[in-house]
Amino acid sequence: MNADKTRFAVLMDAGAVFFAVRDLYEGLQLEYPKLADLLCQRALIHPPDPRRRNDESAVWAMWTSFHPQNTGQAKFIDYAEQSLGWIVRRFPPSESYILDPQGVLSVTAAEGRGNRMTNRLVRFDASIAYTIGRIAATHQIILVTDSFTLAEPLIRAARLRKGSNTIAFFGRLLDPRWQPVIRNAPHAMVKFVDFDEFDGILFGTKKPTMKQTWEEDFPVG
Repeated sequence: MNADKTRFAVLMDAGAVFFAVRDLYEGLQLEYPKLADLLCQRALIHPPDPRRRNDESAVWAMWTSFHPQNTGQAKFIDYAEQSLGWIVRRFPPSESYILDPQGVLSVTAAEGRGNRMTNRLVRFDASIAYTIGRIAATHQIILVTDSFTLAEPLIRAARLRKGSNTIAFFGRLLDPRWQPVIRNAPHAMVKFVDFDEFDGILFGTKKPTMKQTWEEDFPVG
């Protein structure tokens, strides 16, 4: 496969990645350039380039909750856009939940903040699914999330394009309903990249201890 001629889209739920890293690798810093390199190697695509952010044939996009006063995350987003070449889709914290934790779970904002259950409700599945539908017929899709609700759009997109798509995440936290999809998808329409197998590559350094980073103040409330 000639990667230069492949139309592709890497679609990442940055919230899902953030909380997975915090749960599994506390104290370690995820190296996003190395994550991109890994996806390039496994999916035969080319890396993000800030000069090509408007190139619709090679899309690198992430979805995240964001508050303008969150200076740590603002620095990360600027780094992701300006240095790494990702498109960053921002949502206010209150609009990032798939349901209202206070109304459905009867928790206060203070109780919900930092709660593992409510943090897992920070999802961008609807917006990501819309993007998948828009490019299903033309792009190879590399999906970085643990969410099973995106399995059906990913499979339908592969069938429409008559090719394969990829789900990439930490295997230990991937929704177990993905496993039969990955095993039984005809003609390897859904491939899996398990980040657990590459943690020695993805986590090269420890987080700074003297200054706050974006991972300490991800906005969830």
